[in-house]
Amino acid sequence: MLGADRKTKNILHTAFEISERVRAWKLVYENSLAKQQLSGELMAINEEFQATNEDLSALNEEFPCRQRGVATLLGPFSKPKPEAYLQRRLIPPAG
Repeated sequence: MLGADRKTKNILHTAFEISERVRAWKLVYENSLAKQQLSGELMAINEEFQATNEDLSALNEEFPCRQRGVATLLGPFSKPKPEAYLQRRLIPPAG
């Protein structure tokens, strides 16, 4: 504070405790590191999923051709009918 003659008369103490602030910044930094690590792990897992999905997609593209080939080989047996199943049962249907 300045006196009437504009010279310094008093000095006020303006320091305050910063321990809590330092702890908070340290916690923010640690959380940031943990999130970066998790993000890296998730990216690696996503890359594995993408590779697996590409493999499955390729297999799905082959599947209709294989299914048609099996249906051609099996002929009428490729799509069993429910009534045929009921006729072959050992125990007759109730009713």
